[in-house]
Amino acid sequence: MGGGMDKVIFAVIMALIALVGLAMAARAADATFALFGWLIMGFGVIAVAIVVHRATDYSGRRP
Repeated sequence: MGGGMDKVIFAVIMALIALVGLAMAARAADATFALFGWLIMGFGVIAVAIVVHRATDYSGRRP
């Protein structure tokens, strides 16, 4: 895929995974599943932040 659409699709998938992790943490019956859900949510949020950072990083470009 060209034009950066692959990055958008990856970010959307990671956001959905983060939401699944958040739902797992919210519905957890014990601390282990709650921690696992929070870790999945954190991983998804960090992955989306990295995609946004790479898409908007203009430090190497000159006008």
